[in-house]
Amino acid sequence: MKWYFCANEEGVFRYESSIKVAVESAVQRTSLDPHVIYDGGHHPILDWMQSRGVTIVKRRTPLAPDILARPNGPGFRHRIALAVYLRYEVPLVEPNDQFCLYSDSDVMFVTDPDVEAISPSILAAAPEFVPQDWSYFNSGVMMMNLDAMRQDYDNLIARSREMLKGSAPYDQPALNDFYRNRWDRLPLDWNWKPYWGHNPDAKIVHFHGPKFQVIQYLLGEGEETLVHEIWRDLFGRAPEAYRHYLAEARALVPDLNTD
Repeated sequence: MKWYFCANEEGVFRYESSIKVAVESAVQRTSLDPHVIYDGGHHPILDWMQSRGVTIVKRRTPLAPDILARPNGPGFRHRIALAVYLRYEVPLVEPNDQFCLYSDSDVMFVTDPDVEAISPSILAAAPEFVPQDWSYFNSGVMMMNLDAMRQDYDNLIARSREMLKGSAPYDQPALNDFYRNRWDRLPLDWNWKPYWGHNPDAKIVHFHGPKFQVIQYLLGEGEETLVHEIWRDLFGRAPEAYRHYLAEARALVPDLNTD
């Protein structure tokens, strides 16, 4: 089965280490066929990705004019929005398969997930911060029913365009609004967050929140860096789990530069 993630030019510059961990873990530990939807010019990591078997699909979100029309500021970054809405494009660039796995680029595959066992009616996802709270899903890992989401595409774009004008920008609030009470449950170990603790049964670890540079600094190993309070709080819930998963990432990418 195909695995898709998304990135833009600024994203690959900022999060090169995260991308390398995601790709290396997928290549070394799974049978997934890696694809990236990319918006931007050439960057050396694109050559590296191709050398690791990643198919690069160049595309720009049709929401780009709406994104750029909204003021760029602390609560809304053009560079983030231009990347995250690219996940909507997966059903259009993948016209043949019925299902695929989507994830953000800040994941690490621990084992090969049994993707054939999950066939959502539209999409399957797991909770955001609290594992027992199934009222709102995190869009960082999703099993997609491409046929169903392709049929919804125009309406989802229209709804997202409306929400870009309001107080809930980015894709995740729009997806939760649009698919309210219509999404299936993805096992927690497919979108396991380090702040939930170490899980020996995790299939996919999602570095939701602090990334490698911040994790290293909070472990007392790296140079001082900007740490948002929410990142500090998440890290403080399970520092030893972060230590474990950082070591695992370094084992996958020995020359890991913490981004």
